[in-house]
Amino acid sequence: MIMHLDKHDIVSKITTSTFLPLNPMKKIVWTGRLGNYSRKAIRFSTRRDREKALHLVWHDPELVGLPRDHADGDTLVVPSQSVPLFRKKGIKFRVYKVKNQR
Repeated sequence: MIMHLDKHDIVSKITTSTFLPLNPMKKIVWTGRLGNYSRKAIRFSTRRDREKALHLVWHDPELVGLPRDHADGDTLVVPSQSVPLFRKKGIKFRVYKVKNQR
């Protein structure tokens, strides 16, 4: 029996499949400067959360090389895409809009 599939059927089958990453520990490469990303400010709940976040920026494969700016002792300005990564690591913080997105 010969089945005829149109382009829509093939795309539908591809997009509804579950794909797993080949290497889940693969390092994310952050490129460019902080100004190249949309940004959020994250203010840490405790000093311990801040220290853990800074440790991760230097040692965690998903966060090494993350462009950031230290707004004050308790706040980091980071790419918006990194906020869920910090949450996934169990760090507690509040998220704020960055007023100047230049």
